[in-house]
Amino acid sequence: MKKNGFTLVELVAVIVLLGVLSAMALPRFINLSADAYTARLQSHMGTLRSTVTMMQYSCKLTPDCVSSTGWTITYFAAAGQNVRHFNGYPDAGMLSRDDEIDDLVDGSDWDVTAHDGNSVRWSIPGKTNCYAEYVEPVTSGGSIAAPHTISMVNTGC
Repeated sequence: MKKNGFTLVELVAVIVLLGVLSAMALPRFINLSADAYTARLQSHMGTLRSTVTMMQYSCKLTPDCVSSTGWTITYFAAAGQNVRHFNGYPDAGMLSRDDEIDDLVDGSDWDVTAHDGNSVRWSIPGKTNCYAEYVEPVTSGGSIAAPHTISMVNTGC
């Protein structure tokens, strides 16, 4: 008479194998949310870069924009509004104004904050150290002393 089934040793071996595989795979799936937040920040950085590039090209097409000295408010048809800028680089740092970079880039799903009067951060709500940041160019004597920066911090995502 032939018996069908698995031995206890075979069952234990399969359970141990499944445990090892799940221990290796589970951390990868748990970390997907951090990867998703990082991807969202990278996408937002692309939006910021595109916005700055659009402003620079719009400035070249707008009379007296490039030749202006100091921070100037100019109507940019591409943006559909007045923008405070320095040679096409959008201003940042005062969320109470209606003519800076935070008004050009959608912030409805972000915590938008101004820092040091010259930068704006778009943070993932509920996360610390998980943001994209635009820092306006440093100006001196009617020229750019240090370029603008667009960066992200994802250590808290």
